Amino acid sequence: MTRGELVSRLLIPNTTQVPNVLLDKVMPLLPPGPLKVLLVIARFTYGFQRDSDKIGFKQLAEAAGLTRRSAINAVKFLGDLINVKLGGPGRGANEYSLNLNVSEAQLLALRTKGGSEAGCTSEAGCTSEIQRKEVVKQAAPSQTKYSKPSIGVSQKRSRPNRLKGDPRIKEFIDWFAPEYTKRFKQPYHVRGGKHGQLVKDLLRTFDLPELKNRALRLWESEDPFISRTDRGIGILASQINNLVPLLQPAQPPLTNTPKGDLTYAHG
Repeated sequence: MTRGELVSRLLIPNTTQVPNVLLDKVMPLLPPGPLKVLLVIARFTYGFQRDSDKIGFKQLAEAAGLTRRSAINAVKFLGDLINVKLGGPGRGANEYSLNLNVSEAQLLALRTKGGSEAGCTSEAGCTSEIQRKEVVKQAAPSQTKYSKPSIGVSQKRSRPNRLKGDPRIKEFIDWFAPEYTKRFKQPYHVRGGKHGQLVKDLLRTFDLPELKNRALRLWESEDPFISRTDRGIGILASQINNLVPLLQPAQPPLTNTPKGDLTYAHG
């Protein structure tokens, strides 16, 4: 068998189906590292006719040709594009699956990330905000004489409440969610850390009444792009400068008529 025949046998017929939305919509927005990790997850799931698969960070890094830290950062960057079921002591590696229900809002949020990849220091810190938990690694017997897992200083510290500080953040979110439900007849899921930060940034420019007014204009907008989105807080943040109030036409000045009545002057 020649080298050419061997290569040909390797390429055909073993294939992995990659959903078109990942290639058409998501791939142009991803840096190389996250794109490699996304394709590895597709390979380990759809490539073996599975919906999900447990993949350790070491295995993920080797398959993608990345360092372990780069693989961790890539998982962090992908966010809602993948579903992550946390592993840990007694549970094994994290379990990954692709999220094919990608919304226009999520693609827009991905575009605004740019090419930067957020840092990440632990397996627990490299999953989406909702799924993030503390993972305590069991120390090897050669590393400690104690049977309890070792816990780092950073793990002992409680996670700060991101909504603390400005009470207007909570007030706006507490108003936004039920008002959204009343208007669109469906619940609105609030992601505390992410949405809290977006509202915090908006409140640096707009006061609370104006921010509520712009949310109302977002919901009433007939803009084709906005109509295809969930009209949530992420879209509010991205479209805030376009949600300006319509200017009222200026009225002409008043003049006196021969009878002494006031009337509007016309050019």
